[in-house]
Amino acid sequence: MKYFDGSTTTTTSYAHNNGNQLTLRSVGGAIYSYDYDANGNMTVAYDHKEEPQREFIWNRDDRLIAANRDEYGSSSYVYDALGRRLVRTVGTTSTFYYYDGLTVIAEKQKVGAGNWDWQRIFTVAPGVIGNIFRISEKSGANWTDAYYHYDAIGNVVLRTNTYGGVLEAIDQEAYGNVKVGSQSGYHIHNKEYDCIGELYNYNFRLYDPIIGRFIQPGSSYTFSQNNPSQSVKRELFAIQNCFNETKDEAKNGGACANFADKMCGGNNGDGMIKQCLARKGITLQHCKIGLITWRGGVHTECKVICDGGISCEMGDWDFGPWEFTQPYSTCGRFGIPDYPDPAPCGIK
Repeated sequence: MKYFDGSTTTTTSYAHNNGNQLTLRSVGGAIYSYDYDANGNMTVAYDHKEEPQREFIWNRDDRLIAANRDEYGSSSYVYDALGRRLVRTVGTTSTFYYYDGLTVIAEKQKVGAGNWDWQRIFTVAPGVIGNIFRISEKSGANWTDAYYHYDAIGNVVLRTNTYGGVLEAIDQEAYGNVKVGSQSGYHIHNKEYDCIGELYNYNFRLYDPIIGRFIQPGSSYTFSQNNPSQSVKRELFAIQNCFNETKDEAKNGGACANFADKMCGGNNGDGMIKQCLARKGITLQHCKIGLITWRGGVHTECKVICDGGISCEMGDWDFGPWEFTQPYSTCGRFGIPDYPDPAPCGIK
């Protein structure tokens, strides 16, 4: 890859292992290397002197619980039962996060053994892209407001005050490195940047803008039913991705039965999910689609049955006369996180 910053061209090359994990990165001749644990989580990022620059410690659920950065200190993390980051501690300062679903709506902070005090309140606008409309931040006894403005793909480009004055203009590279403005805060896709780990928090995965990729595999969970193979997991994710890609088109049917039939293909399993998989060149070898559960005389669910007894249900909808609400999947955290119970798929 060649990068031109306006005056200089830098060439970067990459080397990967058999698991498609980045192991070496050469930037203008300087070599950086990376180590991983048995679950595919990055554990060490070495600098060009072959010394640890960043170190990551993970728990049994593949959640980052500590990060150490050379000369910058360390941070630790605590999660709730849904896998959401609940507390982040940097030095002696701890931040407690309050959520609405997966969206942070408020933060409290404390220093050392002090008391928790409100620090930030988030006003959230509707929609997935640019969902932070305003952040109210406490400074002493006063609160100040910052309004967030976005580009077409949901990256923060401007923060203004109550009167429309510019607080900060932000210019960043495509992969999230900020060139103009502060790197700290919310930037790429409106995700929060953690300065110790140098990572963006995408809830269930962590993204490194330096290398332009996530530092852990796509699945943050393991299966408990007979330990299905990675190929089964890949097929489940492919099915869920195709469900997400085609559901809006299928909603135009106007009835829950039509939606389920379009997605699953009735009882023959040749619906929009299978068609999407075919366009991607994916052939299912371990999973089957199309088993329909009847509720109230209509098809309301698309079932996926996989090797090892894994059974998932997708597309159960609550709907009004001509309106569908947000879908959820009883596969739990397979891309539609609104329904947190993972039990039907045996995910732990």
